Amino acid sequence: MSHYTNFYDMRGKTNLHRNLIQHALFSDDVAVVTKSDRLEQVKDKIAARYYYYAAICRMLYADCIRQLESEFDRAERTIIENLEYRRAYIQRLMEEEAGPAELKKLFPYYDWHYRPIK
Repeated sequence: MSHYTNFYDMRGKTNLHRNLIQHALFSDDVAVVTKSDRLEQVKDKIAARYYYYAAICRMLYADCIRQLESEFDRAERTIIENLEYRRAYIQRLMEEEAGPAELKKLFPYYDWHYRPIK
C-alpha cells in the first residue's frame, strides 16, 4: 500500500507527516505554544531589535521604525504600540547596557552586526 493512498482521508495532527515522511523524527513531547505566547515573543523581538537599532546602531527613531516595519512585516502603528507595550523591557536592556553578544544569546537567529539600511 502506497503511503499516498489515503492522503485525503487522513485524520489527526500528525498523520500527514508520519504517512508522507516515513523516517522523519517526531516527538509527542513538543511544548504547546499558543498564539498569544507567539505574539508575546514577537513583541519581545521587536523591542530587542528596536533597542539594538536605537541604542547600539544609533539610528534615528524614524529609521528604526522603518527598519522594524520591513523586518517584521508590521505597520508603523503596530510597531509603535508594541514598543509602548514593551517599554519596561527596553528600559531593562538599556540599564543593563546589553550589547550585541547579550542580544545574540536571547535571539541567536538574528544578525546583530550593524549594516545601515538603504
